[in-house]
Amino acid sequence: MNHELYSLLERERNITERVLDLVIKELKRLPEGRLEISKAGGKYRQFVRVCCDDGVLTKQYIRKKELGLAMQLAQKEYDLRVKNEAETLQKILVNTMELLKEHDIEKIYLQESDARRALITPVIPNDEQFIEEWYESHPGDSNSFEMCTSYVTLRGEKVRSKSEKMIADAYYSAEIPYVYEPALHLRSGKTLYPDFAVLNVSKRRTMYHEHFGLMDDEEYRSSCFRKMRRYNDSGFWSGDTMIYTFEGQDAPFDQDELERIIEEFLK
Repeated sequence: MNHELYSLLERERNITERVLDLVIKELKRLPEGRLEISKAGGKYRQFVRVCCDDGVLTKQYIRKKELGLAMQLAQKEYDLRVKNEAETLQKILVNTMELLKEHDIEKIYLQESDARRALITPVIPNDEQFIEEWYESHPGDSNSFEMCTSYVTLRGEKVRSKSEKMIADAYYSAEIPYVYEPALHLRSGKTLYPDFAVLNVSKRRTMYHEHFGLMDDEEYRSSCFRKMRRYNDSGFWSGDTMIYTFEGQDAPFDQDELERIIEEFLK
């Protein structure tokens, strides 16, 4: 399946759903009737048409001091049009997503028997194969700088700080593929070693996570800003390819924030 396309459709569906919820709530508070606008003598005149209980339509002139009513009626008609289009768009998006699933090239390989799969090289690797290839192409523990202190993660590896252990354990618990301190080669020719490389499996996208843990220290803070600029200069932008987390004496590591980052960028 085209993971990027499916994710884009899912995001658009969520946006459309929020738009629908918004206009439906708005419509409930707007008045009955329909706005009519006519022009006479170079001036616009506004009327409200309302259907009475006996089914007869009445037309009433809206005076200047009742401009708020005209605005509400205009908003109502606009909201109704938005609602109709959003409902149509939502159906199109849902149907398209179902078609993508139905005609998923990747599942053809999974439908083969174990004996046949052993003889086939899939055109598009499934998630398990892609993760395996990702680990091979993103080796970790590339930083040769001496590890003065260490903490052991749930996966059994050593990291340099308690916060890095918490991050690694969060990725492990969320089943997010990650490696610790990979080598990342910049356009300048310099190599940096971000704390983690992580994989968004559904989008098949690699991101890098830098945790800056001593932000109270002025020299350390300046070094962090310089490092972030180096990433920017090589096209590694925050929220796109880079994840940044921070902590200081008055702002300890926030586990809830990390879980929100995982949900937003890596699921």
